[in-house]
Amino acid sequence: MSLSELVAILCGTTQFKKKETFLDNMRNQLIQDLVNKDAETFKPVYDFHNAVKAERDLDQERMEKSTLPLIDAFKDIKKESSLNNVENLKNLDLSSFKKKMIAFEKELSDLDQMFTITLKKLSVESDELEEEIGELQRNLEPVDALGTAVLKPFSISTIPPAIASKYPEVEQFQKYLKDWGGHSGGWTDEDHEVFLRLRAKHNPNSVAYYLRQEMPDISAAEVARHESWYQEYCALKAAQQRAINDWRESQNLSKKVDLHQAAIEPPPAPSPVKKRDPAIKEKIQAWKEAKQAELEADRERRLMMEEKRRSEEEARILKQMELREKVKLYKARKLEEAHAAAVAEQDRAVQEAQKAAEMANTLIKQYRQEDTKWIERKKMQRLHFILEEEQRLERERALAASVAKDINVHRDPRRLLQPTKVWEKRLQNSESDEEVEKPTVKDIDQVKHLGIPEWRLGL
Repeated sequence: MSLSELVAILCGTTQFKKKETFLDNMRNQLIQDLVNKDAETFKPVYDFHNAVKAERDLDQERMEKSTLPLIDAFKDIKKESSLNNVENLKNLDLSSFKKKMIAFEKELSDLDQMFTITLKKLSVESDELEEEIGELQRNLEPVDALGTAVLKPFSISTIPPAIASKYPEVEQFQKYLKDWGGHSGGWTDEDHEVFLRLRAKHNPNSVAYYLRQEMPDISAAEVARHESWYQEYCALKAAQQRAINDWRESQNLSKKVDLHQAAIEPPPAPSPVKKRDPAIKEKIQAWKEAKQAELEADRERRLMMEEKRRSEEEARILKQMELREKVKLYKARKLEEAHAAAVAEQDRAVQEAQKAAEMANTLIKQYRQEDTKWIERKKMQRLHFILEEEQRLERERALAASVAKDINVHRDPRRLLQPTKVWEKRLQNSESDEEVEKPTVKDIDQVKHLGIPEWRLGL
């Protein structure tokens, strides 16, 4: 495994740690609110949270200790193979360095495998925690003491009892709104508007992914439940609208029949105008003022929420721009470092080539000098041989000349077939009367062995 893969693993671990910290903060706040609500009831939950947190701290400490030897080994390898220290490179033991690299690669592979298993385990536990937190949030009562968002009161359309009794679709839709906390399904208006915007823009199957990018506190299971609620909501609302349309058509038809009958029958006598009670007028006026104040407060709240959302969006965009600028600077710095390293490598290659050329020139001169010496030596050997050969020939000529003075024999080809004096003497000895002792055959054991020298006797 390369260094870039190790850096990628560490970056993924850091990102997952941030996500886990965010979930831990949410869980801590929720558990603290639960403990404040009922300390005796939720004390086991709080103890379980402390135990899990302590286990997480131990796991983190254990993982940090496991990475320290690997970091030290990497620093030692980097120090030994540094290009700045030429002496270390010359004295570097390649076999030992190879063994260190193999051991480092094995430790790195084991660490990668451990990180992969741990990340998978933490991912599964994170999904389970998100599911449990979402379930707890859905089961909490909307009480101000808990510190959670309380659903605002919603207004249900005023439907005459006659319509609700005649059309069960209307009553069913109104009951559905009441059970789920209004037209947003228990969510806040802002969250529900974001959900509708993303649902209209993307595929319903991928809404959970994009929604969690903007609101990470909402789990995928909550989005799926909200999607199923919204589908049921649309179906019931369409059924209610059809029932209302049917009722309106029947009303229009009855009005036409009443007008036709009124045209035939004489108009009734006008009823005396009744004066409205002043107390009722005051109540109506007070209700209108309260309604107007409520609308103003709602409008101000919406404006404040919109301003808050705009400021958060601006802050997020500014943060993204800062991060983008940091990434750009980081890439530029890395590019400069890579360019500087390439230039340094090129300079080093040029210097090495120059050194090699100088060394080659020096060696060529030395080789030429050695060749010149060898040729001179061969020339001297050849000259010496010629002189010796001339001296030998001169000696032979002198010897032949001296022998020719002392010995003077005429050429006689007949002497070739005549016996020599030595041969004649030998023949005389063989013809003498002396008996020659014939050799006797003896056994090998009777043959005399070599004698032992006197100096070896007794040794």
